[in-house]
Order: sequence, then C-alpha cells, then structure tokens
Amino acid sequence: MHLRALAFASLLSGLAAFPARADAPVAPLLSMQAAHKLATDALASVLQKLPAADRQKIVGAYVAFHADPRDPNVFAGCDDDGDYVIVMSDAMLVLADAFARAKATDEAHGTEKVAQYAAFLANGQRPGERLLAPPPGFFERSQATPELSELQSKHFRALVTHLLAAEAAHMLAGDLVCTAPTATHERGDDVWTGQEHATAFAAAAKVHDTRHVVVADARGTGIALAAGESESAMVSFLMPLMAAIELSTNARASFGYARLHPGALVRTEIVRTAALRQKGDKKP
Repeated sequence: MHLRALAFASLLSGLAAFPARADAPVAPLLSMQAAHKLATDALASVLQKLPAADRQKIVGAYVAFHADPRDPNVFAGCDDDGDYVIVMSDAMLVLADAFARAKATDEAHGTEKVAQYAAFLANGQRPGERLLAPPPGFFERSQATPELSELQSKHFRALVTHLLAAEAAHMLAGDLVCTAPTATHERGDDVWTGQEHATAFAAAAKVHDTRHVVVADARGTGIALAAGESESAMVSFLMPLMAAIELSTNARASFGYARLHPGALVRTEIVRTAALRQKGDKKP
C-alpha cells in the first residue's frame, strides 16, 4: 500500500478522542452573509486579473450561493438567462471556514488539526446529514487569538479564491458554453432557483470529467496566484482533507465536490507543479 494511503488508514481508525457529534459545534469565524460577500469579492479579484480577452469570454460571471448545509460543492454552470455562474453551496463555505481554522492552528501551534478534521469527517459524515463541524474540544480556547483569526481569514480567502479560479478555468477552456453572457447584472441573478440549480447540476458531470478537472486545476492555480493568493491552502485542502474524504464511502457520497472533482492526490501534484512553474517564470 502507498505510504500516504497507510497514513490515512491510520488516521481514519485512530480518532477516538473526537467522536462524530453534530451538537454544540465550534462557532465559525464568519457569518454566512460575510462568507458570501468574501466569495463574491474573491471572484471579482480573479476576473480582474484575467487578460481582457479572457474576461470578455465569461463577461458577467458571478457566484450563486446554494443554501444547502449538507453537501459541500462548487461547480461551474449557466443560469436561466444564459450567464456564466459558479455555484457554491453554503456547506462548502462552512467547510472552508473550519478547514481554515484548522490550518491556521497547525501553522501557529504545530498541531495536526487539518488531518484530524479530515479523519473526523471521513469517520462520521453521513449522506443527507448536515456537514459536521469540528466537535467541542477540538480547538483549544486559549489558542483563539486575534492573530490566529487573521491567519484563518487569510487561508479562507485563499482557498475560496482557488476553488473559484478553477471553475473559471473550466469556463475559459470551453468545458461549458453559456448562451447569452452579458455584463449587465439582472434582478434574477440575485436569486438562485431550485430549477436553475437542478439544470446546472445535471450538466456538471460532463463539465467536470477527470481530464477537464486536471487541466482546470493547472490553469486555475495560475489565475489564483495572479490574484495574489498562495497555493498553500488549496494543497492542504486537497491533501489530506479531500484525499481522506475520497477513501470513505459515506463521506464521499456526502460531498458533491469529491464526486465532481476526483483524484485528490493527483490534483495536489498538479497544483504544486503549476505553482512552481508560475513562480519560476517570474524569476528575473
């Protein structure tokens, strides 16, 4: 068995200190309203850094928020007006917030909270249930400092930017073509309907086949770096978190993102390689 797979197997079987409980979760850093605004601002930053010709291809692209607390997901689609849209579930924003706190804690205190949260989800998440937040006692209250909150905010924005940039890359590659993109913001853009979601999600599997996902990861990494965000959060999100989810039948069935974006181990190397290449190209 691959060494990384062995490490995950150990994590999945050895997290008895944190039983799967959904009650009294750790309070999130961001309100959902604030998380929505940050994601909207992150996409604006991504689009601003694109070459003019690329911006024109996906003019008017926006983030639509799916009010689903159970299924973490992000995918590119079209709305009912023919505009490009990136659909992001509220569960994904909750996941990104918890992940960001875990990563910030690891960096500040030398812990392994990202890996532990990954194992907690892999062991405890069940299809159709609300996304499990880190359980009581997972984070030490004494470590909740303003500096840690600032680092958490940094990782949250970086991860969300990378997630959005990869979906923008699908659009730019022509993996989907929306019929009437326009720069004009319409009243209907403020409401993401159930029918729009069902239509976009039904088309998502063709957009996000394995080959498209890998190519979008490479291009999306470059876009996110151009927007000023390091690849570090995305790498840690894929490995160990998403890699652990993929090893768990129940957790994988609970994560639309894992099903639409498979191959976390391979994707990690794609992101790292793309980042190294772009950073190398910028050297004098």
